[in-house]
Amino acid sequence: MKPKLIAGAVVLLALVLLVLLANRGCGSSHNHDTASASGAPAGVYSCPMHPQIRQPEFGQCPLCGMDLVPIAADPEGESEEAGLPVLKVSRRAAALMEIQTATVERRPARAERRFLGKFVYDETRLHDVTVRAEGQLERLFVNYTGVPVRKGEHLAEIYSPDFYSAARDLLIARSDASDPVALEAARHKLHLLNVTAAQVEAILESGQAAENFTLYSPVAGVITRLDLRQGSWIMKGQRLAQIADITSLWVLLDAYESDIALIHYGQQVGLEVPALPGRSFTGFVAYVAPDLDERTRTIKVRLNVPNPDGRLRPGMFAQALLQIPLTATGDAYGPDLAGRFICPMHPEITGASAEPCSICNMALEPAGALDPIHDLTGLVPPLVIPATAPLITGRRAVVYVQLPGQERPTFEGRNVTLGPRVGDHYLVLDGLEEGERVVTHGNFKIDSELQIRGRPSMMSPPSDTHATAPNRPAAVQVAGPAAAGPIDGVPPAFGQWLASVVGDYLRLVDRLAADDPTQARVAASAMDERLPGADDTLLTPDAVEAWGSIAAGLREALAPMRNAEEIGVLREQLVPLTRYVEHAVIGFSAGQVDTLYRAHCPMAFGNRGADWLQAAEEITNPYFGAKMFRCGDIVGRLP
Repeated sequence: MKPKLIAGAVVLLALVLLVLLANRGCGSSHNHDTASASGAPAGVYSCPMHPQIRQPEFGQCPLCGMDLVPIAADPEGESEEAGLPVLKVSRRAAALMEIQTATVERRPARAERRFLGKFVYDETRLHDVTVRAEGQLERLFVNYTGVPVRKGEHLAEIYSPDFYSAARDLLIARSDASDPVALEAARHKLHLLNVTAAQVEAILESGQAAENFTLYSPVAGVITRLDLRQGSWIMKGQRLAQIADITSLWVLLDAYESDIALIHYGQQVGLEVPALPGRSFTGFVAYVAPDLDERTRTIKVRLNVPNPDGRLRPGMFAQALLQIPLTATGDAYGPDLAGRFICPMHPEITGASAEPCSICNMALEPAGALDPIHDLTGLVPPLVIPATAPLITGRRAVVYVQLPGQERPTFEGRNVTLGPRVGDHYLVLDGLEEGERVVTHGNFKIDSELQIRGRPSMMSPPSDTHATAPNRPAAVQVAGPAAAGPIDGVPPAFGQWLASVVGDYLRLVDRLAADDPTQARVAASAMDERLPGADDTLLTPDAVEAWGSIAAGLREALAPMRNAEEIGVLREQLVPLTRYVEHAVIGFSAGQVDTLYRAHCPMAFGNRGADWLQAAEEITNPYFGAKMFRCGDIVGRLP
């Protein structure tokens, strides 16, 4: 009897279960209809097991077939304002994230630009010594280039019939006391032959017309060129030598295209000369070339450099430092010459009035008339933030602002327009107000937290947050990183170096998938040590800025991995590391990085999900290792 009772009970239990399952199915459909009719949260639906799935209306997950559920409009106090989210965290979480902030402030700022240049002769101080009388060079007192000469020092002795004839005419004119005009004309004729006044007086005192005369140096300097040798026959007007006055030199610099707007006439430039360590010199911007070298994308800038003691020599290298005060709009201005007068030809000559230039006798002009940067009318100090505050990716810059008056630490993402970098700060042209507080340390962690939650962030801007997944229905949408394009001006050599960095990253992923924290740390250390080897001289200035932001993110993600004792720390840091590796590959690979596959595990970090990159299409999960080795999906490919 008992076996029959047991069998009957089993059958009855099975019937009850069938009824309950049927009612559950009906109830589920009814509840969905009721929710829709009663205005339950709608707009975006996601899969509980695959949170990367986004769909504008109710349906089933294309990966696992589960019913999609509506995403709460304000999970954990988050909201989306001005295109980026607001993230609230507990005070303990903020402390663990080591978040630090700084105040947005207005203050004077100077941009610094460094250039490499070389000293050359000042072309305005080159003097040709010409012989104006035909004859023979009987004796040459300076017979090699480079010899220094003083003004009035003898250079050569010349036999000249023209000189002899002019000297006789002088003596004849003196003998005729009734014709002073003829005497003055004879004197002038000798002056035209480069005969000095003292030599003329010597002829008059001796009363004899000599056949030879001495040619003296008209200036002090060094002989840079000799065109005649002793014994040569000289034609009238022929150059004997060239003398360079080295009390002032030029420095020729190559300035990048992006720096042209910061360079203006009259600016002071500090100079350091490797050949003279410990000494500093000052140059003045005297000329900016009107044309750009299209091959190097640089422009020639010329400095006038006083050299009164002659220590500086043509051919020496110079390291130039230009410090440019900036206005609130990022434009250069010159406070040093405000209200001063300056020479249009020699910017090193300034004065308080329109007095003559001590070099060329030109009248000094108001500095503001020669270049508007020297006019300080309406000057407003710029708005600045620490250089660690903005997260820069391509043409976008994002900062996280701590909102005041909140019970919990609250951070709002802002798109900002940055001006030039000035030392450890950036100028802000738009997006922030004076007095606000921006995150300077921990902003990468805030951004990573937003990425883990599937929220818009620096790497996942709102317009790209719901990118359509390949090979899936158009209504199904997948969250992913920004679809940024390649950065202009990245050469293949830089892409080849980046491929080695990606190789370290792939070894790190492989070791995490193998549950090997020791070798994972080794791979992370190798990657971190390789980063400083980036040759950013191969990049354009804009590309250098973009790479600097990515490199900073890579280093911040790698720092905890180098000494991590727990594999969980390594796996947690893999999330932000992956984002920056992906952006590096998209922007800087230059076609030198092999195809990578973006994989996603929906169950990582308490079903929040996480991405990683791998070289093969078959899943090897670094977040679970052997526990769930094949868990995940390929959701994209790079580059």
